[in-house]
Amino acid sequence: MRGRVSREVTMLGWIDPGELILANYPIRRIRPLAEAALRDLEPTFESM
Repeated sequence: MRGRVSREVTMLGWIDPGELILANYPIRRIRPLAEAALRDLEPTFESM
């Protein structure tokens, strides 16, 4: 047989998880609260 046969299919895609969540989904209201809590806890995590 001549030439090169590629038997592997390359599948690479980039999907932003934020694009998968609907704009009015409740998790969008929770995220800012979680980010603020993690920001407040950051010094504790850094000291560990």
